[in-house]
Parts: sequence; C-alpha cells; structure tokens
Amino acid sequence: MISKTWQTLTAILLFSFLIGVFPCTDSNIIALAASEEANIAAATTTISQLEEAQRAAAMESAEANRAAAIETETKRLKYESVYRKLADGMDINLLIVGDSIGAGSGASDDEHKWANILKAGLEEEYGVAVNMTNVSMGGNASYAGYVRTMELAASADKTGKDSVSRELADGVPASGEFTAREDFDLAILCYGHNDSKKNFSLFYESIIHALKISYPRISIICIQESSQKEYTEKMQAISMIAEHYGLPVVDTIAPFQDDYQNLVSDHIHPNDAGQEIYYECVKCLIDSRVSQRQGHDPSGIAVIDERMDIFDSFRYYPPELFEREGNTLTLYTQDAGTILGMDFKMTPGLNSCRVIIDGEEYSTAQFNFKQDYKQRHIKVINGWPEGSSFEIKKAISIEFTDDADGKYRADNFAGLMISG
Repeated sequence: MISKTWQTLTAILLFSFLIGVFPCTDSNIIALAASEEANIAAATTTISQLEEAQRAAAMESAEANRAAAIETETKRLKYESVYRKLADGMDINLLIVGDSIGAGSGASDDEHKWANILKAGLEEEYGVAVNMTNVSMGGNASYAGYVRTMELAASADKTGKDSVSRELADGVPASGEFTAREDFDLAILCYGHNDSKKNFSLFYESIIHALKISYPRISIICIQESSQKEYTEKMQAISMIAEHYGLPVVDTIAPFQDDYQNLVSDHIHPNDAGQEIYYECVKCLIDSRVSQRQGHDPSGIAVIDERMDIFDSFRYYPPELFEREGNTLTLYTQDAGTILGMDFKMTPGLNSCRVIIDGEEYSTAQFNFKQDYKQRHIKVINGWPEGSSFEIKKAISIEFTDDADGKYRADNFAGLMISG
C-alpha cells in the first residue's frame, strides 16, 4: 500500500505539472469556459436546426401525401359512377344493349323512342351532354348482346385474332391492333322477349360479365320488358342476377298491366305512350340515384355461372377473311373454342347451314324466319351449351343452303365469332 506521504507528494507534483502546461489564470479559465459554452450552444443550435428541418420535411411530406390521398379519394367518390358524374354536371357516355324494344320499335319516329327521349331528358335535367350508343338489334336474344358488347370493346385486326380476355386491362393491347374504344359510364340492358328460357340466365349474365371486363367502372341498369305481361321465369332470372350483382331493375311490366293494349303498337312493342312510360321509369330510377350520389363497384363480386370464363375470350372473323365458292365460305386458320356464333341476315323461310371443320361436318344450324323481310341476327350455331368444344387445325367452312328463290344465303354472311 502507498503511504499517505507519497500520495500527497504525487498530488503536489501532478498539480505543479498541470499548472505548468495550463497556466491557471482567471482569464484563461473564463475564456475556456466561454469557448466551451459557445461550442455547446452552436452544437445545440445545429442539432435543433437539423431536427426542425427534418420535422418540417416530414410534415411537408405527410401533408403532400394527405393532400394526394384526399384528391384521389375525392375523384374516386365523385366519378366512380354515372350518378356522381351527373350530380357534378359532367358529360356521360350511355350504352343501350337490347332487342327491338331496346331499339325503340313501335315508336312513330326516332324522337319518340324511349332511349332518345332519355338522352334529351338527362341533358336538359343535368345540363350535360349524353353521348349515346345503341347497339340493340330487333329479333335478337341475349347472346347477340354479349357479342355486340365485345365488338365495341375491341375490333378485329387483319387476322381476326383479337381477344378482350384482359389485354385491355391497361388500355394498351399487346398486339396494338385494337381500335380506340369509348369508356361507357352507363349501360341499360333490355332483353327477354326473344330468349329461350333454357339458356337465358347464362347469356344474360354474359353481357354483364362482358361489360365488367371492358368497362370496370360502368353502372348497369336492367329492364324487365313490358312485353312479358307478367313476371315470367325469365323476368325472375333478371331480378336474381341483378340482385347478385347489386344492379337496379326497372320494372315496365306493372305500368303496362292495367292498359296494355293501349300502350303497344302491336302485341309487343310500346307505342309512343308506351315509350314515354319506359323513359319515365328509367329516368325516375336514375334521378333517385343521382340525388343520393349513389355509386356501385361490382368488380369484386363472383360470377353466378362458373362457365363465365368461357366468355372472357372473344375472336371475330369478318367476311373478307373468308374464301367463297358458291354458297360456301371457308376460313383458313388455326383456332379452338367452345362457343361458335355467326352474324348474318336472315331471309324469309328456313335459314340453314352446315359447319365443316378440317373437312368433317361439325354441326348444323337451322332457323325458321317467319317475317317477310331480311333481319340481321347473331346466333350460336354449334348448339352450345349442349355442344362440345372444337379445334380448327386448318380450316372451317360455312355451307349455306339456297333460299326459296334459289339465291345465295351466303350473300348475307357478316362474320364468325369464337369464344372460349
């Protein structure tokens, strides 16, 4: 152990050394303290400034993100549906997909057709422009509505090989061959009279499916046609499908029941007074939804019929791609599918054709047209859903029979469609 004397001596020597190195005067001590205080203050200020700058940057970034989120949400809330757009005075694109009632048959002139009255009524009520496209076709059923909807979304390229199975998802198809399309805000469906009960639900849902694929933000209205006179199985199917997808239904059956004969031009089509009822029923529904600024997003709703994926893919082959010999048209291609459809004008009497794939008969189709005029129809010609899927390795031919006057029905051919 070091003695107390040695400890005292060591302390004296160390103190003397320190005094020699750092002369201990009052001025030095004060200066040193001031310098250290200044350094500490400067460091504190720098740290404070950095922290303040970081806080300001963080707050600015958070405020920018918040503003962007508010703007995005505001746009989404305002413009996710046609009803919000009308409420805000924005122009809309309207699509009518239907049969002869959808086309306005029975009206005395174009001005009295319910869809045209609706266009004018919406424009006057909301001070907007309504750009209307009506692809309704008299005499046709829901399958035609599916085809017409798909044709609107994508037109055939030179090979006829186009598909809307989701090449349109980002608006720029991989092939670059699609024509520009218009984003529709509202579609009104008007079918039922010409459909068979057997496949009505399947093909009616396929129209809704096609609309959702092509125009994800579209609003849809379903019409129960007055020509049914009562709530038939097909009209109940419309209610069921609409309820599943959360779509509004316009009932024109009830308003016609008490005075049906005075509201139609024949036994089916609404006259001018009947057209006015269609307009009022549809307009009333739209007005009620606009007042609530009510939107709807059906994108996450599962399909009812598990076969809907067949309708995702669509190819259209126009007449110019076919080689013709007499009453037979032949397309040289490789393709495969499930549903085979044809676009053609029916002539009075029995319209029939044979479908030949790679030299072998695949199916026959017969349609008895009882009218005394020609009418464009889009029909399934392979008996599907009862028919089987098919594969074309080399060629497909459509062989028509002559009409009653021995004329070529092949003259009326307007294209072939394949889905699946």
